[in-house]
This record gives sequence, structure tokens and C-alpha cells, in this order.
Amino acid sequence: MAIINLTPDSFFAGSRVNAQDFEAKFLKAVEEGADIIDIGACSSRPGSVAVTQEQEWQRLENALDILKSLRSGVQISIDTFRSGIVRKAYDKIGPFIVNDIYAGAADKAMLKTVEKLELPYIAMFNKPLERGLNAPTPFDQIISFYENFPLTDKMIIDPGFGAFSGKTVEENYNIFDNLPALKRFGRPILVGISRKSMVYIPAGKTPETCLEETLALEKRAIELGADILRVHDVAPIKELLR
Repeated sequence: MAIINLTPDSFFAGSRVNAQDFEAKFLKAVEEGADIIDIGACSSRPGSVAVTQEQEWQRLENALDILKSLRSGVQISIDTFRSGIVRKAYDKIGPFIVNDIYAGAADKAMLKTVEKLELPYIAMFNKPLERGLNAPTPFDQIISFYENFPLTDKMIIDPGFGAFSGKTVEENYNIFDNLPALKRFGRPILVGISRKSMVYIPAGKTPETCLEETLALEKRAIELGADILRVHDVAPIKELLR
């Protein structure tokens, strides 16, 4: 899954495009071998400024118009937590994957909307972690979350790596090391760790300089059972996994 952000403030500058550059970025991801292309128009990095639904749609609409003419054959995913965006996008391009970083918690109409439209849905764990001497491990909290989540056969599990969801580097690795246990739910597992803090902080690097470490951890994620990798760098990871 290749990442394209129609935002000016996503944490990795290499993922950002404006409306004029979208088509070239999209076609490059297709050429490099992306199976899914994830398009986001609302940044979720730590400290990002929230945009309204109208602003999010304004960023997204032109890109979707371009998609209709490209006929690339790759699957499209839209990174949004708003059911209103899902409905508008569906009316414009038809079925796609919904990538919801709040797993329906930010918009109570989301789960009913994707069910009605019969759309594949990525439900990401993004709840504040319980902490303290008697608190469950971060991974146990994720297991409990999905045990109580209304998973369907169209859903994909995303344990939610990254600092934006309030997890420390150590907590992220507790979750990462336990990925195989998520197989119990019988749903595909998405891992999005590309150039994130759990990669670059231990290496003493930045998002821009941690490609080697990102690729190594993404390869390990596949070994631990990940079914989908959400990445900034399509060609290098395709080559590594070949």
C-alpha cells in the first residue's frame, strides 16, 4: 500500500503532493508495483492542525476526478475518519477501501456507512493506552479492543503504530513483537511503520534518513504475519521482498 498525502503537513515530506503533482505521484506508485494506493487529505501527525470536512473534501475531490480517468487497475484506499467523505467519494469513484485511523470512534455513522456501501474497512487501534503497575501490556489492550470490536469479513486490522496514537517507542515494539497473535481474528493485518519514530529514534536518525531501518523492519513485519505494508517507498520494499 503506497502512501499519497494531499496535505501540506504530513510528517514525511516525501509523501506530500499538491493537486498538480498528484497524477505523476500516483502513476509512479503504480509503475513501482503498488497493489493499493492510500490517499489522505487530513494529516494525523502529532501537532497537526485539524481541517474541516469541507477542506478535506476540497483537497480530495480533484484527485478523485483524476483517478476516474486513469483506469490504473490498482485498488484505492481513502484515509479518512469521516463518513461524509466516504459517501461523497463513493458517489464519485465507486467502491474503495476505507482507512479509518479511529476505527469508527470519531464518527458514529462510519461503521453503518461502510456496512451499507459494502466497503472494505481498515479498523485501526488508536485508543489511549492504560498505564500503571497493574495495566495490561499495550498488546493485551489491542487484543481486548478487537475482541470487543464488531469485526466483519470485509475488515482489516491495523494495530496502529506511531507516536501520533500516544505510544512510546517501547510500547510500539511490544505490539510489533506480538503481531503473530493477531492472526487469531482471521482478518488481514496491516502494518504501517514506514519512517515512523519507532524506526528512526532508536537509530538516531530522522524520517528522511531511515530508509534502511524502515525496510528491515518492514521485512520483519511480513515474517511476523503482516498481510499489507503501508509504505512510503514502494520500489525498495518490493525489491527486498522479491
